[in-house]
Amino acid sequence: MLKQYISRTFLFILIAGVFIELLVRPGFASPPLSGEINSVQVAESVTGSKYLPLTMNFSPSNTVFGVEMQQINSDNGLGEVVTAAPSWVRRNALYWSDAELTEGTYTWSNLTDLEQEMINASQDGLNLVLIVRSTPPWAQELDGYYCGRIRMDKLAAFGNFMYEAVKRYSAPPFNVKYWQIWNEPDADPSHPSIQPDNIYGCWGDEHDPYFGGEYFADVLEAIYARIKQANSAVQVLTGGLLLPCNVELPAVCNSNQSKYLEGILRHHGVNDGGNYFDVVAYHSYDYYYQRFGEYGNTAWGTRWTDEGPSLAAKARYLRKTLEKYGFGNKPMMTTEVTVLCGSTGNEGYCQDNAFQTTKAYYVAQNFATALASGLKANIWYSLSANWRGTSLLDSSSLEPLPDYTVFKVAREKLQYARLARVITEYPGINGFDFFDSNGHVWVLWSRAADGSGHPTTVEVVLPGTPSTVWDVFGDQIYPNETSLSVSIMPLYVEWR
Repeated sequence: MLKQYISRTFLFILIAGVFIELLVRPGFASPPLSGEINSVQVAESVTGSKYLPLTMNFSPSNTVFGVEMQQINSDNGLGEVVTAAPSWVRRNALYWSDAELTEGTYTWSNLTDLEQEMINASQDGLNLVLIVRSTPPWAQELDGYYCGRIRMDKLAAFGNFMYEAVKRYSAPPFNVKYWQIWNEPDADPSHPSIQPDNIYGCWGDEHDPYFGGEYFADVLEAIYARIKQANSAVQVLTGGLLLPCNVELPAVCNSNQSKYLEGILRHHGVNDGGNYFDVVAYHSYDYYYQRFGEYGNTAWGTRWTDEGPSLAAKARYLRKTLEKYGFGNKPMMTTEVTVLCGSTGNEGYCQDNAFQTTKAYYVAQNFATALASGLKANIWYSLSANWRGTSLLDSSSLEPLPDYTVFKVAREKLQYARLARVITEYPGINGFDFFDSNGHVWVLWSRAADGSGHPTTVEVVLPGTPSTVWDVFGDQIYPNETSLSVSIMPLYVEWR
């Protein structure tokens, strides 16, 4: 009897498991499409990566949503971050030069304020991406350059420092598990814009075919094992790569700067650089074209009239580079992403409603594209530092701007979502079909332009009647028929 009972119980569990698995398959709760699109399928994302239903993990800690903060406290908008509920917050930075003024002596008391910020992030359930940068004078290869390279004979000292820092700060109450080594190291210190104490790095070498990336691999090799000795669960990120232009487009790119990752991977011809980091971090910026809805990045051959945010093109380029050296499965993050306005953000056209609305729509387009691209995180720059018009909050009052609301709604609609497929059946439309345990949600927006080159709407006939349609601000739309007028403002079409 016991054996029969166990057999029946096992059979019940097996059947229940199959039923639950069917519930979350992309086609189970899909809208009633016809032909090929109606089949249960493994979708291929805009990066070419395949996503299987069985690998889903509907955990809010795994969402792509993140923001950069100047300081992680209530005076800098922490309450608004908690309300928006992203998974990630990025902080620039832990200064090595502050913590180790003298080689071998660690003065953690100089980091008291930053330590409290780490605790704040942990207490609020945020994954903190902590940048480490600033070479102390005793380790500088180029005298006076805190942003610059570490001397080769001091790489072991940096490894010792990282061991001590990770051992201290990856444990409670700090719980820092994501460590980014420098910020934008792929910049040449000889460039006229470079200052010795830049917030971004200056490790690049414009005369090198890989722009100095191979030396950065030396640094990663020197510290990676030491970091893992301190805490094997910690994740090591490359310095957020600038990637200013696509070297595959020589008409608009005459620099080797974007080959920095390839230099890391080559590592002086050993081709083992991918063994010394866990995550590729990169930055992606688009530029507002001073007219409503219009933006692009010429150096990457992208604009609002094609696939939209340039982060997808950069992700494809990086993935191709990783695959070339056998590291195609490395996760990627955009640790800075935004749309820039003007040269300062103080220009009149950066203050008007056209830009603010464009930026708000861009937020929704951007995070949908990041999710479809399979990124581990997509971190908006920034929450309240109003650099070139990019902040989600007013930098003075911390009052939410329209794009903050859009960020919050996008997180609510897509927090558990995974890509089912790219929607291609509507000309002039960018669209993604995402799925979660409750069904599917489509994100649709127009890339069409009128005769004057301005954004225009596209009529979309849906394959059935959706449960609900929402705009980016969280307002419900109930079409009387199974059709929508889709503009450059993304819509969330739910099939529940």
